[in-house]
Amino acid sequence: MAKKMNVLQKIDNGILQVKELQRKVEQNTIIEEKAIQLISECRFKEAMKLLERK
Repeated sequence: MAKKMNVLQKIDNGILQVKELQRKVEQNTIIEEKAIQLISECRFKEAMKLLERK
């Protein structure tokens, strides 16, 4: 029974890690999309600042 609980805990930890990675990917995607928009408006310095904070 203890082994089963240990396996379930590892699965839960893995799920939490995946969710955190998904959140980071989504956040980076939003930043990159904003930077692309700034670049298309020839606002290169603002885009660079945005990407440097990423």
